[in-house]
Amino acid sequence: MLSGPDTLSKEEFKLKQKVAPFIHYKEKQATFECITRENIEAVAAKGKHCLLEAELSCVKDLLRNEIYPIIVYVKICEKNVKKLRKLPLRVESEDNFVRLCRAKEKELEAIPCLYTTLEPDSWTGTEDLIGVIKDRILEEQKKTIWVEQDLL
Repeated sequence: MLSGPDTLSKEEFKLKQKVAPFIHYKEKQATFECITRENIEAVAAKGKHCLLEAELSCVKDLLRNEIYPIIVYVKICEKNVKKLRKLPLRVESEDNFVRLCRAKEKELEAIPCLYTTLEPDSWTGTEDLIGVIKDRILEEQKKTIWVEQDLL
């Protein structure tokens, strides 16, 4: 669990970005929400995992910082998208969401590390999905990782 990103003004953001790049950042109105290596290390020091709301493009930044993500791809299809209605998703339509998920699946093939996939029939609802994700994280934690250094 991440304690929260740093919230910076535009000026603070520009200054800090020159010193050390952010793992991930998102502009929100007049401020920037920034995730740094220090944010992640603070959570890891407590023996916890970080759940990052970030794009796949930040995977290389994580790896360059010797932070090895556990990526769990939840496969979404027409059959199981309705099970996600309880979640606070901001999507125009379920069809668009399924298309977006399929596009992300193609992006996964280009990342320089392993990821795991949860098939549509491996969970029955949002509560079950959370448990299945936690179990998969525990499984993935036990594995030896490899990183394609030349792709960083």
